[in-house]
Amino acid sequence: GVDIFLPYMDRAVVNLALSTPTRHLISDGRRKILLREAGLKLGLSREAVMAKKSAIQYGSGVNKYVLRAIGGKAP
Repeated sequence: GVDIFLPYMDRAVVNLALSTPTRHLISDGRRKILLREAGLKLGLSREAVMAKKSAIQYGSGVNKYVLRAIGGKAP
């Protein structure tokens, strides 16, 4: 068996994301500002932090599991 852990679907995480002012997310054409700054503070390499990012549901395939969980069809 496989357990799926979806921290980005946790109600507290979703509420925090939705309440975060846009200026902390996008600035001067740069996206995911808050996450990038957190990564740097946690000691991640600048190269990794500044790399182009894609939405987690597409890069990880979690969208298929979410669709199944809500009764939809995976592509």
